Amino acid sequence: MGKGRTWLYCPGNKPGKIVKAGVYGADGLVLDLEDSVAPAMKHEARNLVSAALMHHPLNGDVAVRINGLGTDWWEDDLRAVIQAGGSILRIPKIETVEDIRSILFLLKDVQKKMGFNSVRIELQVILETPRGVENAFSILDAGEGFIHALSFGAEDYCSALGIDRKGPEFVLDYPRSRIAAAASAAGIACLDTVWSDFSDEEGLKKDASRAKNLGFTGKSVIHPAQILSVNTIFSASSQQIQWAKKVLSIGDIHQGAVAVEGAMVDEPIFRRAKQILKQSEEELHA
Repeated sequence: MGKGRTWLYCPGNKPGKIVKAGVYGADGLVLDLEDSVAPAMKHEARNLVSAALMHHPLNGDVAVRINGLGTDWWEDDLRAVIQAGGSILRIPKIETVEDIRSILFLLKDVQKKMGFNSVRIELQVILETPRGVENAFSILDAGEGFIHALSFGAEDYCSALGIDRKGPEFVLDYPRSRIAAAASAAGIACLDTVWSDFSDEEGLKKDASRAKNLGFTGKSVIHPAQILSVNTIFSASSQQIQWAKKVLSIGDIHQGAVAVEGAMVDEPIFRRAKQILKQSEEELHA
């Protein structure tokens, strides 16, 4: 759980959309209690999402994005999701070690009171501010193994720095690189920010390709029409798979570097080939 190429956001106060969300081909769903739900609808959305988790099995992995720590809703959100059987929590606007410790304190308390400390709970932590991005490594270190994915939230980050989200492609290279490096060091998934203009497919493709080339493993989407393009970009290509098979066909790499198609292959390249084939196998079963 917690991986996947595409994670489709679905408003938590729209039962019709929740029921249909699993048929579009995303690897994961994010039932949203935060930005897509107006304050007056927070309680109703929480009840609807809890009911969906308990009574309406959905295809693939299902995460719930709760409200942020600076709100009056996050504690009740967390309790409700765990009590309804949810196992993946997406946590917005995490900035510090203290933030993640607050989440873990309540999470463990809820689990203890419910008597199932052994149940596997996964956190997807969204870094959306300059401080959160800078603290990516320390936040993961404090996560006690509960964090299974880092996610980037570009809109708040751009707002904080006055960045034009649709400016030059390189404007988000720094936060993306830092987040991807932290996720890779921890051996977890790294999910890119949404592309909010779902009518701009070319923009989406460029944005997703940039993120992949900086080390991201997947991307969140806000519309079913975005799923196919993102799945394709974050999948191993047929050329990559053929190359990986040729590299691995040499067998033992421990005797030193060897040549494959005119290029030298050593241990890091060998590991990369293994990763590509493992990824392609996972995609076949997604």
